[in-house]
Amino acid sequence: MKHAPLAALILLLAGCAAADPPADPTVAATAEIATLPDSPTFQGSASRTGSFQPPLPRSEPGTRWAVDTGTRIRSSPSLQDGVLYIGSWEGPVYALDALTGETLWTFDTGDEVVSTPAVAGEAVVFGSVTGMVHAVSRTDGSPLWEHDTGDLIYSSPLIADGLAIIGSHAGTMTALAIETGSVVWQVETDGEVYSSPTLIGESVVFGSADGTLRAVDVGTGAEIWLVDLGRPVWGSASAADGVVYIGSHSGEVFALDAASGAEIWVFETGGRVHATPALAAGLVVFGSIDESLYAVDAATGEPVWSVETGGAVYASTAVVSDGENGVVIGTTEGEGEVRAYDLLTGDLLWAVSTGPAGDWRSSSPVVAGGLVFVGGSDGRVYAFESQE
Repeated sequence: MKHAPLAALILLLAGCAAADPPADPTVAATAEIATLPDSPTFQGSASRTGSFQPPLPRSEPGTRWAVDTGTRIRSSPSLQDGVLYIGSWEGPVYALDALTGETLWTFDTGDEVVSTPAVAGEAVVFGSVTGMVHAVSRTDGSPLWEHDTGDLIYSSPLIADGLAIIGSHAGTMTALAIETGSVVWQVETDGEVYSSPTLIGESVVFGSADGTLRAVDVGTGAEIWLVDLGRPVWGSASAADGVVYIGSHSGEVFALDAASGAEIWVFETGGRVHATPALAAGLVVFGSIDESLYAVDAATGEPVWSVETGGAVYASTAVVSDGENGVVIGTTEGEGEVRAYDLLTGDLLWAVSTGPAGDWRSSSPVVAGGLVFVGGSDGRVYAFESQE
C-alpha cells in the first residue's frame, strides 16, 4: 500500500456506539433519532459527495440489527427522520425503523430495484428495472403516482426545484413534477443512462453510456455544456467548490470545471470506475474494478494513497471526517465485506462480512450517528455500531 502522512479515516462501512439511554425508552428512542442526520438521497446529498457527519466509526462494529429480505440487495439506503428506505432484487422497497430494523411498510414494484429511494417532502421516489418511476407515501407506502420511462432504471432520482430527475436505459434524463409525476423536461442521449444526476448550483450533471458528460439547467433541461470522455460513463458525478468529479469505463477519474466542463486533471486507474467519488478533507476517494481503492488530492489529482481490496469495487464509498480524523467505508467483491480505512493513510481499521463474495455489490453505505447502514448480497439490510 502507498500512503502519505495524513490522519483521517475512510469508511467502506462502520458504526459507533451511542450514549447510555435514559430510563424511559420512548424518550431514549426520540433522543437517538434526533442524533441521526438525514441522508435523503444517493450518496447523502444532491451533490453526491458521500460525506457524512461524525462520530467516526473507527473500531470494529457489531450488528445492531439485520433484516432479511430474502433476496440480494443492490440498492443503497437513504435516511430521513429516523426511517431507512432501500430497494431489493425482487422488487419490494422497504421502509425500516433505523434504530430497530422494524419494517414499517413495503411497496412491491414487481421487479428489481437498484435505484436508491429519494425523499421529497411526504413522498419517496425511486425507479425500477421495469422502467417505472414510482412515488409513494412516506407514511404508509401507498402509491401516489408512477411514470413509465420505457426502459430499465438503475439511476437514482435527484430531488430539486420541485422535480424528481432520473435517468433511464431509454437514453433519457427526465424531470418529473414531484406533485403529479408529469414530465417537465427530458434530455435525450445516444446511450443508456445509468448515471444518477448530480446538482451543482443551477446545473444538473450526468453521464451516459455514449461517453458524454452533460450539464443542463435544472429548471428547463437546456444544455449548458457537454464533454465527450471517450468511453461509457455508468457512474455518477460528485461536486464541490465549483468542480465536478466523475469516473468512466476508461479507468480514469476526471475533475472538470463545473461552469464550463473544462478539464482540470485526470487520474488513471487500472480498470473501469463505476463508483461515485467521495469528497472530504481535500481528498477524492473512489474504488475501481482493478481491485483497488484510491485517495487523490482534490486540487491536483496527485495520488495520496492506494490500497488493494482483493476484489472489484463497484459501490461508492462513504467518508466521515471531523476535520482532523476520518474514516472511509466501502464494500468489495473479493471477500464480500464492508471495510473501514483511515482516511488519511488508507490503513485498514476493520472488516465485517455482509454475504458471499462477488455478485456486483453495489449497495453504498450511509453513516449516521455513528451507525453504518448498508445492503448485503446475502439479502440482509444491516445496521452496524461500535461495540466499545
